[in-house]
Amino acid sequence: MSDAALLSKFTKLSIGGMVPIERSGQRIYSDHDFIYLIGGYNPNPPRTLSDAWRFNRLTHKWQKCELADPANPLPDTLASFSLVSRGQSSNFGCSSNEAYIFGGTKVPFGGNSNTNRLYWIKIDSLGKIHLKVIFILERVIFCLFELQSVSGPLSLPKIYGQGMCRCIERRANGKTFEVLYIIGGTDGHEYTMDVYRLQRDIAAPNDESWELAILNERNIDEDGRYRLEVVPFQNFLVTFGGSISNQFIFKLDVLTVFDLEMRRFEKIQTKSDPVYGFPDERSCHSIVHREDFVYLIGGYGMEMNAFSAIWRFNLQNFEWRKIEEHNRLPVPVYFHASTLTPDGCIFVFGGVEKQNTEERHERRVNDLQRMWLEPPSLSYFASISLLRDVPDRQLLRLTNECVRCSDMSIPVIGRHWRDGLTEGLIYDDFPIQPPECILL
Repeated sequence: MSDAALLSKFTKLSIGGMVPIERSGQRIYSDHDFIYLIGGYNPNPPRTLSDAWRFNRLTHKWQKCELADPANPLPDTLASFSLVSRGQSSNFGCSSNEAYIFGGTKVPFGGNSNTNRLYWIKIDSLGKIHLKVIFILERVIFCLFELQSVSGPLSLPKIYGQGMCRCIERRANGKTFEVLYIIGGTDGHEYTMDVYRLQRDIAAPNDESWELAILNERNIDEDGRYRLEVVPFQNFLVTFGGSISNQFIFKLDVLTVFDLEMRRFEKIQTKSDPVYGFPDERSCHSIVHREDFVYLIGGYGMEMNAFSAIWRFNLQNFEWRKIEEHNRLPVPVYFHASTLTPDGCIFVFGGVEKQNTEERHERRVNDLQRMWLEPPSLSYFASISLLRDVPDRQLLRLTNECVRCSDMSIPVIGRHWRDGLTEGLIYDDFPIQPPECILL
């Protein structure tokens, strides 16, 4: 059996209670305990959603998050923006309740509806939203090209559909920097493959001391695109897919990479799956990055149908592998969002479902789909087993902040059964044990 066959199948989670409205163009990120949902677009009526939610991985309950400061709301440009978790490095899944948000647009899309603001966002243990604008230091802004050096004012463009990734980089001078790379996107009329770098010295006392640079000469190196995805690998930014409106969608047999040292684009010929060949051209897809592997999820091609197959790309040997044929998205989507938890679980939320090319059958969904890349821990199984036995009306009394994957000592409800009814409800501090050791 192949290693791909050992992965668990994608499943659509059954969720009760209050859930987020159907949407597309949103972003999600995660830590050990929650899946965090930010923004999106809903067409009925057409509007951008300026909200945030979190999904408890143990109780399978959504909670709408509230502003810590009502005078500091979320922006209204949260469609096709880019987001990266502050805990997301070049090799591992997300592991933070903090993230950076850049760009995006609102209805009507494009033009004056776009933004170039960079935000820091945090959702605390009580589900409160903390938000601040990050201001860029223009006095250290510069742009460097292979044949010329230009100094002067520079600002981030007002775009949406761009790719963004985060790295921690140690330089030759011994300093360590937190770095954000932003690539591609559109203003609604023109498409770009400009590469911007934002960096800050981690040792600096002010975490808003970010420096901005553009790393390539604008609009001459590579065809522009939007809704691409990007991951850092060694000294390269590896891009996946993207499109120029619906006129042209980029293929995945040859990938466009940006050499950070030479500051130029290159093409890499990838290797096909020996059975299934290459994945189709792709836009409005998502990826998650774990060690040397990138997982490609959903999206659409030239026929405008949502893909259900999952592909894995090896960054070491540039080889594609299609995850076993039986393991597909139960709900094929594009304009969705994905995240990878620290313990190796992929979550996919929302997007547009469309599988009929003859009729214009598109609908936004609010489904949450999940696949494990490796077996969950015994403590996770124990927690799920225990909570499954807690009656729904009592489960609601367990607040979101006291039931966590990262803290397996939680308030547990003891119970006794008589004729199928619950009597004698007792709260205790009970350290969770493996399933066979749980005594209720």
